[in-house]
Amino acid sequence: MKAFARFTAIIFMILGVLIILGGIAFAISSLGQVTKPSTPSLIPDMTGLIILARIIGGGAISLQGFLVAAIGQLLWLLAGIYEQTERTSDALIALARRTSQSKQQG
Repeated sequence: MKAFARFTAIIFMILGVLIILGGIAFAISSLGQVTKPSTPSLIPDMTGLIILARIIGGGAISLQGFLVAAIGQLLWLLAGIYEQTERTSDALIALARRTSQSKQQG
């Protein structure tokens, strides 16, 4: 069970990093699209607003990547806690057997 949790955690962490990089690439790709209109028109120039929207969108995508990576790290932590709990349980069972045997002999 813990191997499945660790495998899933690794997948989530890698996917989170890829989503973060995709969000950064999305935001950076908008910076190369600055163009000035060649002729004056009645419609206002909205390229600055579109660039701002793409940067905010890239930040939102990156935030989702951080959340996915955090879920992966949480799964990794829970698998580690399970492993340590299992070791502690085995040690306590062994200690209980020793104490019960020493009481029977003494």
